[in-house]
Amino acid sequence: MFALAGGVLLLAETSARADWTPTGVPVTHFGGSDAPRAAPDASGGVFVTWRQAGGQTSDEVYLQRVTAAGNTPPGWPTNGLPVCALPEYQAPVAMIPDGLGGVLVAWVDYRSGEDLYVQRIQADGSVAPGWTPDGVAMSLASGTQDSPSMISDGSGGAFLTWQDSRDYGTHKTDIYAQHVTASGSIAIGWPANGLPVCTSTGEQRGPNLASDGSGGMFITWTDSRTSQPTSYAQHLMADGSIAAGWGVDGLPMSPGRYYSQTLADNAGGFYIANASPGGFAAANIYLQRYTSTGASVPGWPVDGLLVCGAPEDRSGPWVVADGFGGVLLTWYDYRPPYNFSGAVFASRVLPSGVLAPGWAVDGTLVTNPSPPGAQYQYSNSIAPDGMGGAYVEYILEVNDHGGFVQHLTGNGAVYPGWPPYGARISPTYDQGDAYITSDGTGGAIAAWSEPGRSQLGVFAQRFALDGPVPVQLSLVSAEVKNGRVVLDWFSPDAAVFDVTIYRRTESSSWVSLGGALADGTGHIRYEDLNATAGMRYSYRLGYVEQGVERFTSEAWIDVPAAKLALDGLRPNPASGALTVSFSLAASEPASLEVLDVTGRRVMQRDVGSLGAGPHMLKLGETGSLQPGVYWLRLRQGETLLRARGAVVR
Repeated sequence: MFALAGGVLLLAETSARADWTPTGVPVTHFGGSDAPRAAPDASGGVFVTWRQAGGQTSDEVYLQRVTAAGNTPPGWPTNGLPVCALPEYQAPVAMIPDGLGGVLVAWVDYRSGEDLYVQRIQADGSVAPGWTPDGVAMSLASGTQDSPSMISDGSGGAFLTWQDSRDYGTHKTDIYAQHVTASGSIAIGWPANGLPVCTSTGEQRGPNLASDGSGGMFITWTDSRTSQPTSYAQHLMADGSIAAGWGVDGLPMSPGRYYSQTLADNAGGFYIANASPGGFAAANIYLQRYTSTGASVPGWPVDGLLVCGAPEDRSGPWVVADGFGGVLLTWYDYRPPYNFSGAVFASRVLPSGVLAPGWAVDGTLVTNPSPPGAQYQYSNSIAPDGMGGAYVEYILEVNDHGGFVQHLTGNGAVYPGWPPYGARISPTYDQGDAYITSDGTGGAIAAWSEPGRSQLGVFAQRFALDGPVPVQLSLVSAEVKNGRVVLDWFSPDAAVFDVTIYRRTESSSWVSLGGALADGTGHIRYEDLNATAGMRYSYRLGYVEQGVERFTSEAWIDVPAAKLALDGLRPNPASGALTVSFSLAASEPASLEVLDVTGRRVMQRDVGSLGAGPHMLKLGETGSLQPGVYWLRLRQGETLLRARGAVVR
């Protein structure tokens, strides 16, 4: 045991659930959980939604929130919140923050056809006011509505677009859009079954949305109304009307291109990333920037910037804004020598239409070029780090479907402290369906499903700028016992650490509570003896690695306000030693009495010196009272509490 100022630090064996641990935190332990998506919660944590296959009635939509410390917040079920659990099939397809601390989830729903529904869930896990329990339909037209894209309307609601095959007579797909408000109603002026964006001849597929920064939106899609696939775009205002200068059914933007992805440029215009047809995937990847009128931005190549023109085919790209007006892209690629296994590449383009300095022509390699036993390497998502760099998630099939995350700087280099080809999201077996999103504080959080062999369900892991949060130490448990905050950290390699315990409140800076040397078991347990009832504290450990002090993720814990309470005998009836459970509201004179059924006092203790908070007090040994029924009385100040108890043999 090591004495510290204001606390005790000791080694302990603990089996409590970890917060951010090397294997990730459980989002749900339900089997059959897959296809997770993630969105930031505006507090450093994340919302995760997934398809719960074979739920209570059928495939269902679930949602969970994980805090910045890796905990499930109070009020959220351990295995997630059922967003929609009606009969038939539901599967989440999009999720975005609502801008007010909550989240909007969209899913494909078969309750009355193949339709799109949306639900808004607040930060505490409750359905937002005005929204129906199982979501709001974006359209109930015949046919199928799928492949949606969704963005915030800036006021707690959302714009959606999707491909729609309601016109059975022509056997084709069109593009529709809808606007749902923060209160769960279809916006005034918008048709109940969606607004037709493009119903031209040919097929229209793969719509994407981007905000115009003024309450409206840009919609892009791949269109086959002519002899070659072409990227088209449309500009709609908030009321659904077409912006001036834009024609009905949209404007052609990139002849001979398809797989259009779009992003706002934060200057009133938008980007389109697309590809030219190749063998079985796509050949070349392009990026173009347009003004609000649909004109190419001056300085950009007329046909768009060639981001990757390497030999062979590639899939993607996936794109996000870099936070500085430019674009981050990632894709998986079959250029030589990766013709059979594939490899993941990334790039960054500046607002001026040139490749950012440091990034390789045709993309910077993200994955390991020659891992033993590699079969496939592919990417699913990318997230900005707020400094022009990116977190790229990818799956490396080396007999075990290992999930990885790589952090690249704004100049295309591996971020200092990161492995050359990224960090494992978990050392466990068989990760799949991984998805990564920014945490809003420079880090990122990845969510994935793990159906197999080591874990079961959906998991999440947080990555800081310099690597995964659980570098060496991670918090195992944090709780309040008898008015004291008890915390337990763990090191997976059971190493010897010089650690410092830090504490802060919501209004104060970090303060050191002392330091100690712990070794042997890998567990470091600390009890804060000076925690004040009614306060909220955050704790972290500081430790030195390669001459630099690093910190574990902070953990917040509320110390309940002290109150006068009399729980009674523990156990009740008592057959052994007579033990009473009670709580004092303050460090003031107080008395605890035991009376028999006639009202005669048979025991009395002054307990005020024990101080505010919960207490367990042994009043007597076995046999100190005859069998029978007794009354307990606890008095402090003007308050008197009573409880009944029994003594048996």
